[in-house]
Amino acid sequence: MPRIRPLSRRRILAHIPLIAAAGFASSLRAAEPPEQDIADMAADAVATGVPPALGMIAIENGRLGTPSAFGVEARGRPSAASATGRWHIGSNAKSMTATMVARLVEQGLLDWKASLADLLPDVPMREDYRAVSLPDLLSHRAGLARNSAAGLAAMPDDDPRSEQERRRAYAAAALTEPPVGPIAVGAGSYSNTGFLLAGLIAERATGLPFEALMRRELFVPLGMTSVGFGGTPPGEIAGHSKGGPVYGAAGDNPDFLRPAGGLHLSLADWGSYILDQMRGQRGEGRLLRAESYHFLHRPQPGSNNGLGWGLEAAPGGKPMWSHDGSNGRWFGIVAVLPDEQRAAMVVANAAGAEVEAVVNRMVVRTLGLA
Repeated sequence: MPRIRPLSRRRILAHIPLIAAAGFASSLRAAEPPEQDIADMAADAVATGVPPALGMIAIENGRLGTPSAFGVEARGRPSAASATGRWHIGSNAKSMTATMVARLVEQGLLDWKASLADLLPDVPMREDYRAVSLPDLLSHRAGLARNSAAGLAAMPDDDPRSEQERRRAYAAAALTEPPVGPIAVGAGSYSNTGFLLAGLIAERATGLPFEALMRRELFVPLGMTSVGFGGTPPGEIAGHSKGGPVYGAAGDNPDFLRPAGGLHLSLADWGSYILDQMRGQRGEGRLLRAESYHFLHRPQPGSNNGLGWGLEAAPGGKPMWSHDGSNGRWFGIVAVLPDEQRAAMVVANAAGAEVEAVVNRMVVRTLGLA
C-alpha cells in the first residue's frame, strides 16, 4: 500500500477474485467531479445500471448521518435498494479484523511482539517467516502473497473440513512459498494471506471460530446487529457478477478467506464502527484503550500502512485513513479525516472501473477533497 494506491482486481486460479484493496488517496488529485449534487450524481449513475445500486453514509462533526440508498436491489428487478439493507464491504473489513486482534492483545491472549513461529508452533513454515509478528501480518509487511496459489490449491472442491481446518491447511501451504517481498521493511506487499493467518491465530488463542470472535469482540459491544458473513442472502441487495445478481456463496469469496474481508452489514452499522474508530483516537472509544487505537492508526516503520488501514495525507495535508474493497461483485470505499471528525462511506453492488469512478467521486465530493 505505498501511497495507498487502489489495487486492480484480478482472478486467482481463473475464478477466485482478489479481496482488495488499499484505499483511494492516490486517486484524489486526479478526481475532478463535476459541479453536481451528490444525490444527483448517484441517481444518474444508477439510472444507467452501472451500478444497479449505491449506498452511502457520512459522519460530520463526530455525528453519524442518515444512510441513503439509490437504485434497485438487483439488475432487472424493480425492488428499490433500501437504506437499511445490507451491503458487502470487501476488504474494508480488514481494519475490523485488526481491531478484534487488538482486543485479544489487551486481554493478554495475544502479544504484538510474539513471532509467527510461537503463534503457530504446529504449522511448518520457511525460516523467512518465523520472526514475522502480528503487526507485520496486519500491515502487509510479512512478505506473503496476496492470495497464495499453494494455499488455494490445497482446497479441493466440496472440501468437508471446517473453516478453521481449511484456514490451517491454507496457512501451512502458503508458508512454504518463498516471500514475494521484503519482510518487516518498508511498505510491504498487499496480502489477504496475512489477514487469514491473523484470523487463524486469533482462533487458536481463544478456541472460537473467527466469525464468533468478531461478534463477541466487535459487533455485540457496538450494537452492530445487521452483520452477516459471506454474500447477502436472497431477498436483499444483491452483488453482481457478469451482469447478473448473485447471492450467498456465489456472492462472495471462499469462506476461509473471511478474515481478509467477507462480511455484509447495514450502512448504519458500518458507520457505527467507523465512528468508534474516530472516537477511540480521542480516548472515547468503546472497544479499546486509547493507545491501542493509536497503534492501529499509526504507520508501521517506513510505510504508509496502519493495521488494516492505509494512512496518507489528503489534499491540503489533512491526515486521512482510507481503504477500498471488492470481492468482484461489490465495491466500496471508506475515507476518514480524524482530526475533523468526518468520514464518508460509499458502496456499490457491482464492481469494475466505471463503478469505482462513481464511488470515488461521491467520497471526494462528500468530504470536499476535490
